[in-house]
Amino acid sequence: MKSWQMGAIAAAIAVTVGGMGASAATLPSMYGVEVWLDATDATTLTLSGSDVTQWDDKSGNGHHATPASGSPTLVSGAIGSQDAVRFNFQPLNLAGDLGIATSGDRTVVTVMNYSTLNNNSEYFGTNTGSMLDVGTWMGAQRLRVRNGGSEVYSPLGSVPTSADTVLIVNGNGSGVTATRNGATIIDNPSTSAFGYSLGTGVQVGGANFVGREYVGDMAEMIVYDRQLNSYELNELGYALQTKYNLTGSFTAPTTPVTSGLTVWLDSSDASSLTVSSGEVTQWNDKSGNGHHATPLSNGPTLVENALNGRTALQFTQAPDGQGNPGQTMQLAGNLGIAANQQRTVFIVLKTDVNVDNNQLFGPNGSQMLDLGTWIPTGSANDRLRFRDGSDNVFSAEGDYPRGISILTAMGSATDTDAWFNGQQIVDSTTAAFEYALGTGVKLGGTDYPSATDLRNFEGLIAEVLIYDRALTADELNEVGYYLEQKYLLDTAYVPEPGTCVMLMIGVAGLMRRRR
Repeated sequence: MKSWQMGAIAAAIAVTVGGMGASAATLPSMYGVEVWLDATDATTLTLSGSDVTQWDDKSGNGHHATPASGSPTLVSGAIGSQDAVRFNFQPLNLAGDLGIATSGDRTVVTVMNYSTLNNNSEYFGTNTGSMLDVGTWMGAQRLRVRNGGSEVYSPLGSVPTSADTVLIVNGNGSGVTATRNGATIIDNPSTSAFGYSLGTGVQVGGANFVGREYVGDMAEMIVYDRQLNSYELNELGYALQTKYNLTGSFTAPTTPVTSGLTVWLDSSDASSLTVSSGEVTQWNDKSGNGHHATPLSNGPTLVENALNGRTALQFTQAPDGQGNPGQTMQLAGNLGIAANQQRTVFIVLKTDVNVDNNQLFGPNGSQMLDLGTWIPTGSANDRLRFRDGSDNVFSAEGDYPRGISILTAMGSATDTDAWFNGQQIVDSTTAAFEYALGTGVKLGGTDYPSATDLRNFEGLIAEVLIYDRALTADELNEVGYYLEQKYLLDTAYVPEPGTCVMLMIGVAGLMRRRR
């Protein structure tokens, strides 16, 4: 797994298919989820009266939690009006091997409220020397991260009793950070305190030491086998903060650049999706302009954990048998981008096919972007095409490799530019992306309906941002880096563009920053 730099916390995205319901089907990112215990999902709890005899792991890895000695109890409305498991020296054993090696990356997220200050109050770990606790040893109301003789403490009083808390511990064998409700309480880049292995024998609500177990409530625990980056930490924290109605410093969903934002489709935000039997029947525009996307015929399929743990829409080229493009969607209303007006488009996508056209975006088959093989004199693999009637602008063969990517396209009356994951692949003075984006703009295809000549898109689309202007170099980098962090990509975008080498791109003298 890739370790991600801890930086300034970015904006957040909402959570689950169907919204922030108590029995959420997925997390903002499922990539690397090793354990997920969620007491708000009643289907995961086996009860004997109010005693919890099994708490099922929702990650799919089978790390179900069962009592080690005695059973904790289920308590209604314990944390933020949501159900929680109440521990009173009654730890649970996680089944199987979590597979997180010594010094390996990990993130442990816990929604909790502990009520009693006892000696250790160990709430997660393998033994009393390899654990997390919120007890009174070396001071009260603080978090301790311990690996044998290597220990790190948060300040006294930083984790108070009888307070609903989202506690996130993130690190490996060479450093650890921790936050409570979004506020940093530990930031130590040179400690091995969180470097113990998490294999077999891991406990929740204890750490295999009688008399030092956790006393308090726990509504949710999520263990990742990687470090979440700053964007993801805030995103997940905001989701939990909202779900449990907590007061914290996690920030609400937004994009880094909002000026000129005309369309924003984001499949990570389940509240923006209308889904029926797995088919997306409406994808709402989060820009506030009402350019919602609806299918021309059949809707694309919603796929969870599709792009590095993110939800995405699966488009297919298969026609519906009546001459309509497979699952093309059309944006509502008039986008208001006139012919020759500057525009910038970002699309997060994945395609593994290499076919004639593979049309991705545009009002019609003569004015569009495609990722196909067609060129005037034959075919070329893995290239991007801009088309406006007889004007075609292509990237070089192989410049748009298949797989997950951030496509950035910019056009005006005088030039056409494109970037693949921040690397410029088109720099042309031919205007092939200057046509009007008004009514009838389509995604996942155009208006080329044919049961035999399939030209609509085959692949996954996760996010679309359309601006009615040319973004500056810094703005291109800001949006690109936001998408990189969100989708766990390795791109040319950087966190601090002002410190990076500047390279000339485009005839207008636009400047890009590259690693």
